[in-house]
Amino acid sequence: MNRTADLNVNGSTMRAQARTVSRLPRGRWHISERIRDDPHAAVELTYHEISKATVMDLHADSLIKVVGRVQPTDGAGSSVTVWLCPDRVRERAQEIVDSFDSPVGCGHTGVRNLRNGGYTCTDDTCDIEVSRAEVDL
Repeated sequence: MNRTADLNVNGSTMRAQARTVSRLPRGRWHISERIRDDPHAAVELTYHEISKATVMDLHADSLIKVVGRVQPTDGAGSSVTVWLCPDRVRERAQEIVDSFDSPVGCGHTGVRNLRNGGYTCTDDTCDIEVSRAEVDL
């Protein structure tokens, strides 16, 4: 069964965004630093650090949806968008992430060639380096 098709989401889009989607908070969340520390405006909302461009891409791809707007307590500026990632979308994303194969054994996908003849992970936050003999591509 193709569960991605059941979600009305393009399969390649879901695969490309799976890691990002799987890390989204459960429930309602926002990306505004303006209300991050505002206990009255952000009641029952989670602040999630993610770029606005990425959020717009996820929304355009129907992976998240707008569920409301919140006005900062001080009334300054425009209201803040409240987002939600449906549980079934996040669960499908996690299934995809769990199925990723990690050639260098770190859990991330993709490898980069090193000048010394080895490989490193393509995730810039990962330090894994292995020799060519250790990788089966």
